[in-house]
Amino acid sequence: MERVIDWRGALGALGLVLGLAACTESNSPAPSSASQPGVVAAERTLDLRTQVSELEAELARVRARAAEAESTVDRQREELALQEAQRVERERQWSEYSLLLSRVSPDRLPGGKTFVDVTPETSAVVTDPAAPAPPAIDPALERRSLEISRSLSTLLRLEQVRSMDLLECGKLDGSGIGPVVFRLLDGQGRLCGGLYAERLSMEGSRSARTLTLVLERGYETRGGERLPFGVSNSDPARSSARRIVLEPVNPLLWADDFSELFGEHGLDLSGDDGLWDLAWVRQRLNELLKLQGGETSYRLRELAGVQDGTLIGVHLEHLDESGSVERRLFADRMRISRAAVGVEILLENGVQVRGEDQRVAFLDGRYRILLPTAEVEAWVQSALPGLGSPAAKPAQAKPAADGAH
Repeated sequence: MERVIDWRGALGALGLVLGLAACTESNSPAPSSASQPGVVAAERTLDLRTQVSELEAELARVRARAAEAESTVDRQREELALQEAQRVERERQWSEYSLLLSRVSPDRLPGGKTFVDVTPETSAVVTDPAAPAPPAIDPALERRSLEISRSLSTLLRLEQVRSMDLLECGKLDGSGIGPVVFRLLDGQGRLCGGLYAERLSMEGSRSARTLTLVLERGYETRGGERLPFGVSNSDPARSSARRIVLEPVNPLLWADDFSELFGEHGLDLSGDDGLWDLAWVRQRLNELLKLQGGETSYRLRELAGVQDGTLIGVHLEHLDESGSVERRLFADRMRISRAAVGVEILLENGVQVRGEDQRVAFLDGRYRILLPTAEVEAWVQSALPGLGSPAAKPAQAKPAADGAH
């Protein structure tokens, strides 16, 4: 009973407190329900505007600092580029000075005297009269070597070869020039290595539109390590060569500037001698190629001409077993000959193309196709260029020229 009375007393006290609180709220002035939301919204809008103004001011300060930083970076890049250009120019001048100084003949010095090394311990060193005389300087050869050096530097700039910088080109010697020295640069134009070769020559392909720099008997330096050029297995006489292919380049544009570097006969400028029916040659050759067994085959797509039994400006397609083009071969010259077994097709000065435009230059400038299952007698009787003369061509095949395409 006492616990029930206490509970009821507590409940009554709680009701009394709530009643007093209600009376207090009813006696205090209450703000208008209509004006309270407007005041709060105005205060919030004012706070947001203040924050926006502060953020805009901070953004302006950040942009100003970023613009200043970009200006500093641009200025430093210009200074660095200027310093790099000055350094390259100093290297070029020093290279030319060293080259010219090494070629000074004693006869050109005042009085025709040689330099004498005099030390306190020994007397003057006199040149041995039995020593061989230095080779005479050919002014025309020196002038032509300098012209080739300038043309090669111009070629690299015009073809946008930024990874190589010619430092020294040496002296013209037969169908080559050397020694040559190149600087190798990375994507940022910084020095990353070098190339040295005792001899530089060139190969050009009109059909593939490539110009190849052939560096022989040399090495590449990277990170202080010397890496000699590889050795050619197909032609030991042309071993230790590095080929640098420039594409797409029309070699005819550089034929005059580098005429000596293209070999004894220069760049091949031959065309059609007019003795052969080109449509018949293409048709007959494709017929013979189609008879070859195996998983792959070849097809002559284009033929520009025939000169002295050599096919000029050829486009040959290598087909897979389904008849789809696997690769394309472009060459300035193609020769057909009998092999020990079957028939051999030799392509010179060209490239092979895979996919859309993955070009690979011929190794050592040549590409051999062996057809061991070819019927040699059928090829010989076909009287194709290299295997017969134009007069030996079957007479009835002449009218087929118009429909060969």
